[in-house]
Amino acid sequence: MYPNAPGAIPFVGPAFETAVADLRQKYGAIFEVKHTYLVDRKYANAVELAFGIEVMTASWYYDRERTPANLTVLIFGGSNEAYPLNRLAESWKTLMITSVVNGPRDRRFASTWISGSCVSVVTYERLFQLLLTKYGWRSVYIVLDVSSNLFYTAMSGSLVRTLAQTMGSQFVEHRVDSSRNVPWDDILKEFRTRSRVLILLAHGGLLRELMRAATHLDMLGMAGYV
Repeated sequence: MYPNAPGAIPFVGPAFETAVADLRQKYGAIFEVKHTYLVDRKYANAVELAFGIEVMTASWYYDRERTPANLTVLIFGGSNEAYPLNRLAESWKTLMITSVVNGPRDRRFASTWISGSCVSVVTYERLFQLLLTKYGWRSVYIVLDVSSNLFYTAMSGSLVRTLAQTMGSQFVEHRVDSSRNVPWDDILKEFRTRSRVLILLAHGGLLRELMRAATHLDMLGMAGYV
């Protein structure tokens, strides 16, 4: 299954189709493989899908016209919707496989969840820790977009906790909402008075806006900002 997101479908859809075709070719004489996509167009993004994924999946699972399979597997890329869906998979004792997001470390709460991803919030947290330590950066300015993927909010929380526990570190977390106009000039002017290292936790569109504003304020090149 996958959310109704144009950015995800071209990547995960063909992979699923190829995998199903391969399974049918190799094992078609042994068992039957059925593949069903669960999509609801009213969910425009992963954040909205996370609030409706349980009802959408349960409606399919308990559909009286559906013939129960010997083995049911919930397979998807995984984003905000993975955690609420895990609650269903756990209660049903149904295998759930994600290719992007990692499950909880405590397997008691995700005993049927398998992830093919090697990255997680902890992985990125460790990356930032290594960068800050290597270059001796003790003053950090974090810009978090609250309208972007919830992963960024989790990442910001981890960074803030890490910096708060690091002796000599100072940080500022500035929250913005990309669904509205972001005052980049004002943000960068404040940033210049606080730090020279900025960490942006947001989608690519905001990065382009940030770079345009930084160019306008002559903050690139030899200015010394990271």
